[in-house]
Amino acid sequence: MKAVILSCNTGGGHNAAAKALCEALTQSGHDAQVLDYLVLAGERVSKTVGDSYVELVKHTPKAFGAVYDLGMAVSTRVKRSPIYYINAAMAAPLRRWLTEHPVDVILMTHLYAAETLTWMKRHGESLPVTIPVATDYTCIPFWEETECTATVIPHETLLPLFAARGMKTDTLHPLGIPVSPAYLQALPKEAAREALGLPQKAKIYLIVGGSMGAGDLGRLTSALARMTGPDCLLYVVCGSNEDKMRRLAARFRHDERVLIHGQTNAMRQLLAACDIVYTKPGGLTSTEAVAARIPLVHTEPIPGCETENRSFFLAHGLSVSGRTTVAQARAGVALLQDPTALAAMRQAQASFLHVDAAFRIVRLAERLVEQAEQKG
Repeated sequence: MKAVILSCNTGGGHNAAAKALCEALTQSGHDAQVLDYLVLAGERVSKTVGDSYVELVKHTPKAFGAVYDLGMAVSTRVKRSPIYYINAAMAAPLRRWLTEHPVDVILMTHLYAAETLTWMKRHGESLPVTIPVATDYTCIPFWEETECTATVIPHETLLPLFAARGMKTDTLHPLGIPVSPAYLQALPKEAAREALGLPQKAKIYLIVGGSMGAGDLGRLTSALARMTGPDCLLYVVCGSNEDKMRRLAARFRHDERVLIHGQTNAMRQLLAACDIVYTKPGGLTSTEAVAARIPLVHTEPIPGCETENRSFFLAHGLSVSGRTTVAQARAGVALLQDPTALAAMRQAQASFLHVDAAFRIVRLAERLVEQAEQKG
C-alpha cells in the first residue's frame, strides 16, 4: 500500500501525528511519506501560514481564541465556510502532485487538506481512499464540512459531539490520536535519565510550552522553584521560542535546579525520565504524556480547542490543573505526594485512551484500500 500523510506547520502536533502515522505505516510494510501540504503552493505560502499561526498563538492567544469562537459560530450557521473556499484553491497543486505521485490512501492530520480533498471529491475528481485524523479532543470548527472516506476521531465518547455537528456516524472511527510507536515500548526511567545525562536520584519536574514555547513558563517555573526542595530538578522546554529561552536562562542563571532548553527531539526520553510533566493541553503532547504513563498537570490552554482538551482530560481523570499558574504548580506538587491519586491517574491513563492509535489507523487504511480495490 502506498500512502501519503498531509500535514502543515500550524503547531508541532499536526506534524508529530503525521510522523507517527508514517512510522506505523513503514513498520507495517507500507510505502509512506509525510508531505507539507501547503508547500505545494510554494515554500512562501507554507512559511507565511505557519508563521502567522505561531505569532498569533504566541503573542495574542486571546485573539486566537476569539478567532476560534468566531469560527465555531460560523460553523454552526453556514453550509460552506470561507475556509472551505480558501482551501479549494489548493486543489490544482494537489491534483498535480497526485498525478505525479499516485497513492492508494491519503491521510491528513490537518483540517485544511481535508477541506481541499472534499472540494475535489464534490467536483467529480477521482481520488484514492481519504482519511483525515482529528488531533484534538473536540470537534473543531468546519470538520462537519468535510466529506472523506472515513474520519478518525480521538475517542468513542466524542461520537455524539461529532454527530451533533452533522458528521455521518458511519464514517466516524474513534481510534485515537496517533503517537510514535516508540511509546508502545517500555523505557525505564533509569535508562532515560542516563541517556539524557540527568541525575538518577532527583525528582524531576518537566515543564513544556509546546512546540512554540507558549504560556507563562517563567511564572510557573518560579512557583515550582519556591514549592520544591533541593532534591528537585526543573527541566523547562521552550520549543522554538528562542527569545523566551534566553530570557528564562538569564532569569534562572543562579538556580542550579533549573535547566532551560529549546527545541528537542527527545520528548519520549524526557517523559520517561521525569516524575511529572506540566504542559499546555495540546492534543498530541497530552496524548504522549498518557502513553508514557506520566502524572500530568495541564497548564493554561491556548483558548479554543485546547480549552476543550483540558476539559476532556480533567473529566476522565487523566490530568489535574488549576485556575491560576500558582494553583497549577501546587496541584502537581500535591499529586506527587498522594499515592492514591497517582495510582488512580495511572489507571485512567492505562485504560482510557488508545495509545496504539497509529497502528489502529493503519489497519483501517488497509481495510478501506482493500475494499476500494474490490470495487474496482
